[in-house]
Amino acid sequence: MNTNKIIFTGDLLRISGDISKRDLIAKNSHWLHQILHRQIKYATKKEVTIVEWQTSSEFSGNHVFNLFGLEANTENWSKLYFQEEIPIKVLCYFEQFFQNALVIGFEISPFMMNVFSRLQIPCVNVAWDPVRFMDDIFFCFSTNRPEIFDRLLPYQLNELLIHQAADMQRARFMRQGTTIDIEGTLVFGQTYVDRSLIEKNRIRELEEFESDLLRLRKKSEVFFKIHPFDFKIEQRKQFVQRLKLNLLNSTYNTYDLFCAESIKHVAAISSGTTVEARFFDKSSETFMPTYYQYHQNTTVFDEAVCVPVFDDFLTTNFWSDILSPFLKNTYTVKQKMAFKPNRMRQANCSFWGYQEPSNEQIAVKYDK
Repeated sequence: MNTNKIIFTGDLLRISGDISKRDLIAKNSHWLHQILHRQIKYATKKEVTIVEWQTSSEFSGNHVFNLFGLEANTENWSKLYFQEEIPIKVLCYFEQFFQNALVIGFEISPFMMNVFSRLQIPCVNVAWDPVRFMDDIFFCFSTNRPEIFDRLLPYQLNELLIHQAADMQRARFMRQGTTIDIEGTLVFGQTYVDRSLIEKNRIRELEEFESDLLRLRKKSEVFFKIHPFDFKIEQRKQFVQRLKLNLLNSTYNTYDLFCAESIKHVAAISSGTTVEARFFDKSSETFMPTYYQYHQNTTVFDEAVCVPVFDDFLTTNFWSDILSPFLKNTYTVKQKMAFKPNRMRQANCSFWGYQEPSNEQIAVKYDK
């Protein structure tokens, strides 16, 4: 193929509540472009642009929904999230914007990955890795091309390092002498609209998993931690109380709970906290199957496999390497920025479990 440009994009059909929030969602692509565009442009010597659905943009998500005979809303976004059958008119519309491009996507849907595969457009999908307790937050990468996947594997974060970071958290917890006065199973709530909650073309809700919660309650005390961004907090509280589960207040820090020997098991509908828990030697489960495969240590290509990369993605040479199968020439530099703790936390203004801007462990900022 003749790759003549690099395009940053996001989940172009995602709607979270009011459609007027599309401009806010589109900022994710612009943010990722700001972080990576200079390295990628140097590595490829190609034009680097952005395609997004936002006010006054050429691309229209409304038009795509209309081509499927659907209204543009959250419910129909979830219906199309895993869409496999794609009409020719939809493919032609996407091709107008992405022809001869190599795509860098931020949390794009399997539907969009399918579109790019059908159009023979290589795509690298970038997402936040669910592990949030290391010296910095970092990305995981999936792709629709095995050539890119194979080049991602050497950068895969060794799980030993994640276990070591968890051990440091446990050592801190031990030295602080923090007391956790609960014992049993910890269940995490999630945001109301989340791609990880989509199953069978719709967004699942906690109330649908009553049997799973009652099963856990038969084995031990169950403590439910509400997500602060859940728009249905009062509904969740009433549901949890009806099932006679324990409701945790926001003063309990997630990583302190993971460190506590009294917490034996962690569960959620599909939260990344179930991935983190196992690095603290906790058993964990999700109530529904998860599409993306995190920290599976597989070398077998699959579009759902997410390869964790710690900080190499900030370097020019990383992009020169992984994109090289689809470019005649790529370029490298001899130097890179030295690692700095919290660089990505600060860039994203996200301090899960940490006090801005230090490493001090406190209650999650948005829990307050």
